[in-house]
Amino acid sequence: MFVRPAEGRAVRRPDTKRLLAKDGETVPDTAFWLRAVMRGDVEEGTPAKEAEGISEVSPPPAENNEISAEPIEPVAEEKPAGEASEGRGE
Repeated sequence: MFVRPAEGRAVRRPDTKRLLAKDGETVPDTAFWLRAVMRGDVEEGTPAKEAEGISEVSPPPAENNEISAEPIEPVAEEKPAGEASEGRGE
């Protein structure tokens, strides 16, 4: 979840004890941060890059997502030379 401090507030991260950045940070979705949102200490939002429509990760090309209609044939196992066949060898 992405949060930023509410206007006039300074909030410490419980894991590092440092202040939450004024521009906001991605934090774990824990009871601490959910309570901070409920109290009004922080506001949920989206990172600036996502808000501008810039994505760091591009989706894979569509052709990689298509499923082939051709059936897959099983591959026969080859036994190393000299290995006995299954059974007792009678």
